[in-house]
Amino acid sequence: MIDDVIEEGNWKGVEEVFGVSFGRGMTVAYFQQHAARLFIAGDNLDCRYVRTYLKQNGITATQYIQNNLSTLYEAAEELVAMGNEKIALYVTPANYRLCRSLTEAVKGFDEGSRIVWFGNALGINGTQFPADITADGVVLWEPEQTLCRLAEADNGWDEEVEGFLPVSGMHAWNEAAGKAVPPVQPEEPGDAGNGLDCLNGVWEETLKQRWPAICSIKCADRNGAGHSIRTHSKERFSDDLNLAARQLGADGRLVIEGFQYLNGKKSREAVCEALEALQQRTAGYSAEVPLEWILEQSEYARLLEAGLTQIIIRIPITMSQHQYDRALQLTGSLKDTPEDVKLAVMLTDEVKDASGVDAANTAVLLTRWVTEGLLQAGDVKLEITGFAPAGHKITVPESIGSFLQRHLQQEEEQALINGFMAYMTGQYPHQVRGSGIKHIGYTGGEWNQGTMPALAEYSGINSAVLFESHPLRSPSDSDILFADQDGVWKQENDAYKAWERQSEQHHYYLSNAHQINRLGENQYELQLNDFLQLEPLEIRQLHYSQAEAMNEAASGRAARFQLLNLESAEDVERFLEDVELFSETGTFRYAYEIQAELMESCRWSGMHSCAARQLPRIFIDGDDQVSPCRGCAVIGHVGDSLDQLLTRVSMVSEEEQLLRGCRTCVIRDSCSKCSFLPEYLDRQQYCELRKKHKLLHRYMQMVQVFKGLNKYARVLHNIEVHELRVSLPACTHLWKQAEPHTPVSTAVQETVFLFYTGDQPMLFHAVSQKLLKLNEPMALILEGLMSGADGSRLEQELAARYQVEDDIAARLVTEALGLFAKEGCLVQAAKAV
Repeated sequence: MIDDVIEEGNWKGVEEVFGVSFGRGMTVAYFQQHAARLFIAGDNLDCRYVRTYLKQNGITATQYIQNNLSTLYEAAEELVAMGNEKIALYVTPANYRLCRSLTEAVKGFDEGSRIVWFGNALGINGTQFPADITADGVVLWEPEQTLCRLAEADNGWDEEVEGFLPVSGMHAWNEAAGKAVPPVQPEEPGDAGNGLDCLNGVWEETLKQRWPAICSIKCADRNGAGHSIRTHSKERFSDDLNLAARQLGADGRLVIEGFQYLNGKKSREAVCEALEALQQRTAGYSAEVPLEWILEQSEYARLLEAGLTQIIIRIPITMSQHQYDRALQLTGSLKDTPEDVKLAVMLTDEVKDASGVDAANTAVLLTRWVTEGLLQAGDVKLEITGFAPAGHKITVPESIGSFLQRHLQQEEEQALINGFMAYMTGQYPHQVRGSGIKHIGYTGGEWNQGTMPALAEYSGINSAVLFESHPLRSPSDSDILFADQDGVWKQENDAYKAWERQSEQHHYYLSNAHQINRLGENQYELQLNDFLQLEPLEIRQLHYSQAEAMNEAASGRAARFQLLNLESAEDVERFLEDVELFSETGTFRYAYEIQAELMESCRWSGMHSCAARQLPRIFIDGDDQVSPCRGCAVIGHVGDSLDQLLTRVSMVSEEEQLLRGCRTCVIRDSCSKCSFLPEYLDRQQYCELRKKHKLLHRYMQMVQVFKGLNKYARVLHNIEVHELRVSLPACTHLWKQAEPHTPVSTAVQETVFLFYTGDQPMLFHAVSQKLLKLNEPMALILEGLMSGADGSRLEQELAARYQVEDDIAARLVTEALGLFAKEGCLVQAAKAV
């Protein structure tokens, strides 16, 4: 089916060296935020510079790569299992909390592990470190050379290592940080000695080792000794640029890292010349540019000539009147910007303490640019630097907040929303199963703080806790807006603040905490963390027996989520009436069948739909009892180990399948074999219903297909439900059934769906995700194959229906079979029908 839940792979590996290192090397890890509060163990350009430099100096360098992270403790175990006692974590404001918790977990597994943090956000003059930092120390500058020295150090890291600040020295650093004066930046790259040129071969290694594509290239950074700017020479940057473009291809856009650090016009001109001279073309370039550069008309024109397709303008969150007046004059030039060039804004907090500045100036400027169509409000972000508590959160000035409330469009965190729907339906993609509990639902109130150590064992790094029966207020327009390390706009939320504070006190890494607030009868609202939601995520939840009443919400607009619940035998009976009509006619009676989501739909879906054995979710009641599904039997209590819960789930599932005789059942290949049934349904009733309604799984599949296609395929936008007709083995719309029977299609893949929008036949292949329009003869042949017809029967039907010669009919059948086989629609045996 169409899976638009969090798109994650399930591969992991080690970059550079795949063997045992005998503990003499260094393991590198970068936890990359690919959506707000959702992480993968990924890669970036800075990690590649480090790996390449270590290798050149004869040091084993491994990197932890994992696209489907499980629990914090499993990630810690895997890092330790790589065999290197020295671990370098790339730390950013976004992943700081995760790295802090992960460092504690690694130390818990192996006290001998030595962990250092490095990254662009560390070691900047004036930056303080939190008092609760858990690493053995941090890299202040020149991460490649400093990590190499640390890897070679045999006498521990307490001794003085250039570029390294041990944890014992952080108090003194913090004392001096407030007095630090930013260094004078070199006007031209030659003044800094092109420090990045000393790091040879990163792009050559990338191509040689066939590392996955990275969409960025570095021209400068601020990691030089003494916090100076490091740059590449024009020649080296040009070489790297051509190699990077060759790997990325013509469809990718390259991010030019560090462009904003180039203070001299000559150095910026050198980068622009290299971009213009690029031999392998790309889709364009993106770079951050300070506002004062843009104010120079010639500089702005030069950036466009060089091929920049995204220009991120760095604007102080508080501007002087002079800055505002000059920036306003820029509006005319921005209007002449080509349509394929996109503008974005990065608000910086660099001058918040300066005199004579006002955030109102910035808000007026942004408003002007948005209303004149030069900028989208969603492309305005706020830069976060540093890790100290004061640097984690920047309150948005009232004028900027008003601008956001007025012009920002709803930016839904789709990955979190998809996860919420998986939690409500039980439908989890196969690639995310078996990697920790994704969702913990509290159906009976608040958590017991004494159980947090157990939650820490259950929770995955990307998991969420959902409080379903919790009478809490929702954020209001008067609440303070702010931005922090997650990179999204937020709103003060007392409930979330309390949860976060409690989890911190108990050393529990809380990934996400959502609340489902009841607004009235059948009406609820979903609040994701403390994220700013301009429009409430409304939920309407009804019993299936009330489904015909599902129309617009009481507020006058349709609820964002419409849920149907099977909570009684009456609900099930009403649901199966809709299924039976579909089985007999291939049609849907009501729009709600496709528009709404069926809660616990995994119970009624096809084979392998039940994910209970992998425990992707659990439900906890007011007595801390744990259930794997909503409203089903208890399998344990909070405090039982995850292994204990998994063992009990597996035992119940095995026992149920033995008692039911699932292995020899006639519908064993189409039943989800739900082992955790609600109170109103026993195993005998469940089995009888599944056997009686043999096409129940196909009904559930088609509902999901139409949900996905309605969302992503233009051809199905605004299609009414009565215009849809589905072809089934026993219900075809062109092929005439010889006699009433229930054929079993052995020719057409189960992942192929044939349906009609009006009179237009459409084919959707779930494996390739292709949606194809068919002509009538092709649809007729496919329906015949679904009904069990052989080649000669297909030829006879074509000849009779379209009045063509037998040889022409045979040729049409052969060509059609070839096309269907090419698209992967037929099972192997059917290709020679």
